[in-house]
Amino acid sequence: MFFKESIIAKLWWFFKLEKRRYIVGILALSLVSVLNLIPPMVMGRVIDAITSGKLTNQILLLNLVYLLLAALGMYYLRYVWRMYILATSYRLGQIMRSRLFEHFTKMSPSFYQKYRTGDLMAHATNDINSLTRLAGGGVMSAVDASITALVTLITMFFSISWQMTLMAVLPLPFMAFATSRLGRKTHKAFGESQAAFSELNNKVQESVSGIKVTKSFGYQEAELQSFQETNKMTFEKNMHTMKYDSLFDPTLCWLILCFDPPCRGLYDSGRSDNGRKFGNLYYLFGHAGLAPNGHWLPL
Repeated sequence: MFFKESIIAKLWWFFKLEKRRYIVGILALSLVSVLNLIPPMVMGRVIDAITSGKLTNQILLLNLVYLLLAALGMYYLRYVWRMYILATSYRLGQIMRSRLFEHFTKMSPSFYQKYRTGDLMAHATNDINSLTRLAGGGVMSAVDASITALVTLITMFFSISWQMTLMAVLPLPFMAFATSRLGRKTHKAFGESQAAFSELNNKVQESVSGIKVTKSFGYQEAELQSFQETNKMTFEKNMHTMKYDSLFDPTLCWLILCFDPPCRGLYDSGRSDNGRKFGNLYYLFGHAGLAPNGHWLPL
């Protein structure tokens, strides 16, 4: 029931229409997630070789080749999934705008008396742009987050440390709860900002269409004051939306910091060699999505 009412279900016709391109894009994105596992493995081996004093020029050169091949593969595959996922999403915008314009041309004059021009312009611009982002960046984020997290956690569990893997999983329920709450608030605030944008469109359209009357009766100052109030209201609504949106990363980072002491204890416990420790941290903070781009580490 929930799926039938979701925006994904309403756009399912487009995903079926472009299923081949989405399948190719998702496969390329999945392969990127797999290739992302190679650099930490290679660097971990090099660190172990340095520690044990067994690093030779031949071993170093071979590992550099592995890194280069992985980088070239990820570069090409990222180009593929961007072309097959993000570029395909713009086709949705093209289709929706054509359908919307065709729908507008079939409406009676009473329809345009009931709905203001600003409301219709908001549907043709912001709303369709939001659908395009969902069909592109939304799909990419969902697939990338799920596949990357799954591949990373499986690799950590079987090849590095199951203790650190469990520590990586522990914050996830709290993250899901926090992002769910923030997501609902952001969705509500976004609807209000869209309504404010529609009102701003209406104000601009009315001001431009009635500019002769405004100048004839000297209402310029009053019209300017009215527009500034509408513009300020739209700005405040957008800032309200951005306030909730900007809380996502700090909230997730705060939850990660709460689990920093146990992670530090596992890291310092000496359960594995230096190379495995490095790989563990790289997987946990660089790929599992538990820290922004791996900028901080519990060292």
